Amino acid sequence: MRVVVTDSANPPATDTQSFIIEVPDALILEWKQAPHASKEGVAGSVVVSNQTGHRVDLTVIIVAVNEVGKAFALAEQHFSLTAESDSPAIPFGADNVLPFGKYTIHADAVGEVASENQIYRTRKQTADDFVIKQQ
Repeated sequence: MRVVVTDSANPPATDTQSFIIEVPDALILEWKQAPHASKEGVAGSVVVSNQTGHRVDLTVIIVAVNEVGKAFALAEQHFSLTAESDSPAIPFGADNVLPFGKYTIHADAVGEVASENQIYRTRKQTADDFVIKQQ
């Protein structure tokens, strides 16, 4: 960002300064165990880092979305996460059998800080599809 200031003198003096503003992510979602194919479908785990400076009321949802857009829930967790901390590993997929097809895995984390009237959200998804073959 570039800021230009001009004073009210006659003739006016002008100065220009460039700034870089970096806004850190409030929530960081990472694969603890990257999604991988298993005989049941797809399994793995995620970890959420809370960088908000506040305790958040956190919901994490992980779904497998097939090639026609149908979503299959793999995991859902809801808990309080203290400021500047990491969640425990949140596993997904072990109890879910998916129909055959191609899937992208989406992990969403939503954190609410009610006292600040703030909602924070982050998403992570697989770059490549997982193929579940017909048995």
